[in-house]
Amino acid sequence: MKKSKRPSPKKAPAKKSPAKAKPAPKAKAAPKSKPAPKVKVKSAPAAPAAKKSRSLAPILAWQDDPESGLKAEKRPGATLTLTPLPLQIEGSQPAPAVYSPGTANFRYWTGADALHRAKEFWRQHLPDGGAWHGGSTLSVNLDAGEDLNAYYDRQSISFFHGTVSGRTIYTGESADIISHEFGHAVLDSLRPDLWDATLDEVAAFHESFGDISAILCALQLPEVRAAVLKETGGRLWHTSLISRIAEQFGKAVHSINPQSAPADCLRNAVNNFFYRDPMYLPPTAPDDQLSSEPHSFSRVFTAGFFEAMSAMLKIVSPKPNEGDLLKVANDAGALLSKAAQAAALSAAFYSEVAAQIIWADSTLFEGKYDDALRSAFVRRGLLSLEAARSLKAEVVGT
Repeated sequence: MKKSKRPSPKKAPAKKSPAKAKPAPKAKAAPKSKPAPKVKVKSAPAAPAAKKSRSLAPILAWQDDPESGLKAEKRPGATLTLTPLPLQIEGSQPAPAVYSPGTANFRYWTGADALHRAKEFWRQHLPDGGAWHGGSTLSVNLDAGEDLNAYYDRQSISFFHGTVSGRTIYTGESADIISHEFGHAVLDSLRPDLWDATLDEVAAFHESFGDISAILCALQLPEVRAAVLKETGGRLWHTSLISRIAEQFGKAVHSINPQSAPADCLRNAVNNFFYRDPMYLPPTAPDDQLSSEPHSFSRVFTAGFFEAMSAMLKIVSPKPNEGDLLKVANDAGALLSKAAQAAALSAAFYSEVAAQIIWADSTLFEGKYDDALRSAFVRRGLLSLEAARSLKAEVVGT
């Protein structure tokens, strides 16, 4: 989560994009990638039936980050080794039971619970249920040693622990961090070509996809949805437990270096950052400024997507309930997955993905969220007004 196992992005102008076709100018014209033809079908083809996860005895697990404000709750334990997206936690598995927070057995089952939730969410949005980059079971190490870090490296997902101000922080105990790293693995499954693409916006999109994964996976829990609606009054574009990513880890990072993270989380999807060409940004900057470093620059796309989700929720209902929020989360996941698969690899990758999200809405939901998506992306500079108008004309004309 902090250090990347991906190749470091290089500042490459659009004309040096590895894509064969000339990439679209950033936020100046409609992106060049084209959507699949719009075909009306009676129903979407069904993915191969997944084996149903076998529920084990009840366990105790965090609903979100350990310091999100939500208490741990009882949930049935689940098996992770079934397809699709099989996982294997390294080490011996303790018997499923209600263990006290702060114990190794509790950390095992709260980690397994977050992994299961991410797996169940993303498998419905992947082609044929999805498969890992290597095609085999993905290994997970919930405590790989001492380091304030977590990462996916194409072979496994590893979490660590570190002591800050006398407190030991386990990154594998946070559902936010687990879902973020799981998001990296999912995107690598969808677009393995992005892994070695040394382009600023591609690297940043990988991080944004991880943060969006944390948000969407958390919203699968009714208790989280209820808390978010209560905290925001149904107006999602307000800072809340769902917009704050990795509260416990972020607080630890902030205590070490106040300029590295906000005081209350690692990153917040509710922010005021507007798109700027990363070529002209500094390589590093304090947390309240934008830099081309992938985690920093990821906040632009994350904010645009989260702002779009807020507008989508208003379209579903002016007075949303838990069911409405769940629908928006699931629809947003479908749009993001489809767009990530279709977006052309270019230096202007943000605009490519934004355009493909709008195209995906036209095919998946008959343009239901068009205005919400278009407005949010223009406000964030992910699409220029001219590009948005051009896309609208193309979508209407199909």
